[in-house]
Amino acid sequence: AVFKETGLIGYLSGNEARGLNWIDGKVESCVLIVDDENKHKVSLEVIESKSNLKLKMENDAPQVTIDIEVTSNIGEQMSQDDIYDENELVLLKNKQNGVVKKEAEEAINFAQKNNVDILGINNVIYHKYPLEWDNIKNNIREVLKKAKITVNVKSKINRTYRIKDPIRMQGGE
Repeated sequence: AVFKETGLIGYLSGNEARGLNWIDGKVESCVLIVDDENKHKVSLEVIESKSNLKLKMENDAPQVTIDIEVTSNIGEQMSQDDIYDENELVLLKNKQNGVVKKEAEEAINFAQKNNVDILGINNVIYHKYPLEWDNIKNNIREVLKKAKITVNVKSKINRTYRIKDPIRMQGGE
């Protein structure tokens, strides 16, 4: 649930809520499912995430960069393919980056569409740029609605467990 002042303005969906947690660096563990090179599902078990919100003010307009780092393990794969070569791991990292970035951007879109600061940008401006804060505090909702927010994601697949020969299906299974 998201509140503005004393009223309920809406609810974050599952992806928006997790997107906000990516931004806040509060994702401790989850599973992301992506497709490998041959469109088979691969489960990436997130074991750690960190985030850093950087803010610059230009002409009383915030320019926000959110850097998110994600570390995961390959938990499962739904194929018999060898997905443990360098090219495939790069592809999986890029797909993981895409999922995390999309979810974070969904949370940002919710915040800007509903004119609510669930990202904590007000607090950063107030503490880092007190003179600019005095100029914009009465119009902060409009300022945040138009803020340029960029999300960068960097992934690392820590353990692949180096499965050489995945379990083969037998019969009609």
